[in-house]
Amino acid sequence: MNITTTSSIISSIKSISDAKNPFAVFNLWLSDLDDIEVGNGSETDNPIFRITTERVRGAVLESDSIFYTGKNQFTIIFSSFGRVENIPQIATQICKAMEHPFVADHNEYYLTCSLGISIYPFDSKRADELYLFSQIAMQKSAMLRNKNIQFYSFLSEPNPGERISIFNEFQRAINSKEFELCYQPKADLKIGNQTGVEAFLRWNHSIRKEVPPSIFIPIAESVGFMVTLGEWIVRQICVDIHYWMEERIILPCVSINISPQQLGDLCFSDRLLELLSASGITASHISLEITESTLLDTNIDIDQAIANLKSKGFILSLDDFGTGYSALNNLKRFPFDFVKIDQTFIQQLPGDVQDAAITKAVISMAHNLGMEVIAEGVETEMQCKFLRDSMCDQIQGNFFSKPLNAEGISNFFKGNPLLANHLLALKKPDRALLLVDDEPNILNALKRLFRRDNYKIYTAESGHEGLQILKNDRIDVIISDQRMPVMTGVDFLRTAKELYPDTVRIILSGYTELQYITDAINEGAIYKFLTKPWDDDLLRTNIRDAFQYKEMEDENRRLNIQIQTTNQELVRSNLLLADMLKRKESQISRDEISLNIVREALQFVPAPIFGIDDEDTIVFVNHFAEKICSNYLIELGTSIKNAIPEISFGIDEFEDEGKFNINIFSSQYVVYWKKMGGKSKSNGKIIVLLNALI
Repeated sequence: MNITTTSSIISSIKSISDAKNPFAVFNLWLSDLDDIEVGNGSETDNPIFRITTERVRGAVLESDSIFYTGKNQFTIIFSSFGRVENIPQIATQICKAMEHPFVADHNEYYLTCSLGISIYPFDSKRADELYLFSQIAMQKSAMLRNKNIQFYSFLSEPNPGERISIFNEFQRAINSKEFELCYQPKADLKIGNQTGVEAFLRWNHSIRKEVPPSIFIPIAESVGFMVTLGEWIVRQICVDIHYWMEERIILPCVSINISPQQLGDLCFSDRLLELLSASGITASHISLEITESTLLDTNIDIDQAIANLKSKGFILSLDDFGTGYSALNNLKRFPFDFVKIDQTFIQQLPGDVQDAAITKAVISMAHNLGMEVIAEGVETEMQCKFLRDSMCDQIQGNFFSKPLNAEGISNFFKGNPLLANHLLALKKPDRALLLVDDEPNILNALKRLFRRDNYKIYTAESGHEGLQILKNDRIDVIISDQRMPVMTGVDFLRTAKELYPDTVRIILSGYTELQYITDAINEGAIYKFLTKPWDDDLLRTNIRDAFQYKEMEDENRRLNIQIQTTNQELVRSNLLLADMLKRKESQISRDEISLNIVREALQFVPAPIFGIDDEDTIVFVNHFAEKICSNYLIELGTSIKNAIPEISFGIDEFEDEGKFNINIFSSQYVVYWKKMGGKSKSNGKIIVLLNALI
């Protein structure tokens, strides 16, 4: 069973809505399934999903559509109900069908289902909203005990009693220690070491067992529980970090997802710092991940919130980039340190040309803006190699490590986990040769010939088999026969060029279809055409030349990676320098304003005030001093010894402050003076005259 994308489902909903007739969108989720391994372990080949489809099909008509959307969820577009009043009956029928045991691998499994329903045109006329509303209803259904079915229309008016019930359910889960954290490590694609972990929240519900975050997080946000839940997460991370310190492992940087509620809380950053400080942990140990959808929340002053977090020293990541809310302005507007490419773009790599192009474009743009890139959901070696060749910085996914609890992370890090050398960006791998021919005796002869050259040799008897090898393994040079059943050599190499352009592709054939092959050479699908029967020495020489050509291209690519890395670091340094200069200019401007305020304030103090530098030169005289000193030659830049010698004689250059009485300006004054610079970078002295008779 294939996984249907969200965009495909929305397109199907839209096509049905064009008919203007009422229909319903069902979202069905099977809980308790994550711990059950049946079939070959593949999500798309799970017999329980096939049984589910058959049971749903028994309740609806053939004209209704059923899709598997991944993560144990199904979407049903249901239009054959006749009257809207019949929908609850059909929904109940589906849920009752799920109550029967699922038989797989000679075992019986009892599963719980949650069903969310939205109805056209009552809930919405927009396809994307109908799909979203059915998901929201399904999430609500999953939260409510003993209530498998939830209509979105019933959610439009909040139920205070139900809201309190859900809130209390969350509080009960914390008190009962049903929540737990696990951590998924990330790896550096340049040197292969771990770079940190992302914290994931798990809920081991007393009845529904493990409830995915995609189900309970939106509900927690809707009832206002995310701030409390977020504080619990931080406290638990602090506990786990202290455990790792006791285990004497290198402390990882822990990434935390923050919700719109947390980001919009003006006290969030201060409270977060307080929680960390109480445990002796600094902000540099924490990376905060913010999704693109959060940036669109109009209830939050996003710019101020992110600037505040950045000023407190937190590392910031833009999460789920490319999942429907992408705006290039977000990359430029906010000071993110990392961009995380969502796993939906990684799953089909390297075979999906569009996903490959989008991934490379995001990496390039992020690097040019001084940010590093993390790819989520990396499951295979070929995905890792593609990302390495595309100059991605880090990977996260089950290929490096599945999510682990705190003890598991400790054991994992003690083993000094590293990516294999051949996966790293700056390592030179072994030479790999793929031979494709439909005649086994030809393949055997070629294998014997090339074995003496110490190549890593792969063989395939068809173009389709060759493409499967290319999908799973790194290949440098391909030698293919031309005339093969189903797919010719040229067609095979054209496809290989499109999907794996870094390979060197050679035709070895006894048939000389010159025009056809020449066209393929001209368009770049074929590097060289060689004929059968071959001369062993000449063929070996040609293949050595092909590997040398490939290695020269790889070397250029490695140099390009180094240049790109250097440029990225330069861009990052320039951005930091520009930010530093901006802050410095702002500080200078503030200091200048402060200085002007102080000068103006001193000007209007009703007492004579003088300022002199370290060389006793007058640098400041206020209005009152100018007024009473009209008979003296007092100008800025003149020496106070010459201008007012009576004052100069009373100031001891070896003392920091003092006072003395003086008869001057036809009055008795007490002269106070103080040396500047005790609590600032200023110098000189300030002199104040106060009337002794007052």
